[in-house]
Amino acid sequence: MRTLLFILVTLSLLMTSGEQTYGQDGDDCNPQEVSEWMAQRQAWRNATTETWQQIADARLSFDAMPSWLDEFHIHMQAIADLARPVCADEALLWTFYYYDAMGRFWVCAAQKNDSCVTEMYERFDFYGEQIEVALTLLKEIAGITDEEYDTLYGELRPDGWTWPPDTLREYFPATYIEGTLDFEGIGDFVSDPVTIPKGIYRVSLETEDTQLSVDMVVILGECYVGNSSWDTGVFSFEGNGAQSLITSEECDVIWQVTDADGFFKISFGKMN
Repeated sequence: MRTLLFILVTLSLLMTSGEQTYGQDGDDCNPQEVSEWMAQRQAWRNATTETWQQIADARLSFDAMPSWLDEFHIHMQAIADLARPVCADEALLWTFYYYDAMGRFWVCAAQKNDSCVTEMYERFDFYGEQIEVALTLLKEIAGITDEEYDTLYGELRPDGWTWPPDTLREYFPATYIEGTLDFEGIGDFVSDPVTIPKGIYRVSLETEDTQLSVDMVVILGECYVGNSSWDTGVFSFEGNGAQSLITSEECDVIWQVTDADGFFKISFGKMN
């Protein structure tokens, strides 16, 4: 917290001591640099929004709060570390304030301090408005409209960042990768039901473990491993790089992963 306060004060001094900072010195506001900074900043903000939504939807216990606050800190630190033009300092400062209020909000919620929660919501609104003012000027410099901004940056995520991040994997043990049958996680788990369309699939295993097992529990329709109409053991005490075949006549299944101590990913490739 002291480090964050020091950064905020330093940024405030930089802004107030350099009256020419915002837009008065065109050399500090290269449109391409401004556009690149906004894109990378928004990618991390989108990751933060997704993290917040996942936490809320999962109704995680406050026991997990240190982990998600750590994740939010990673996001803010990444934004701070971005190479940026001087004219983006104001947007960065208000972004710092916003993340600070976000952390404080969760602490207040855990303490059931309603007045503090209300105050943080008010701060969200105020800081959010200031961020929009700062971004509006940056959009003008970059020659980007609000609609173009949403189209270009609305779905961006930081390079290398996926859900769930390492800080929260233990609370989200497995997730399906949108638009595919693939799923990944850490540790033993039983999945939600999923439909496998008709076809033959190559199933590939990526894992840090050496003896991981995956079983397919068929709850509707017909699916089996290889050519056996009864075998549902996809992997049995296998390690990284193992492969198997699944034949589906269109079925609904539940995956059961056991003997998993580390990260794993199960990928599917349709053969026909």
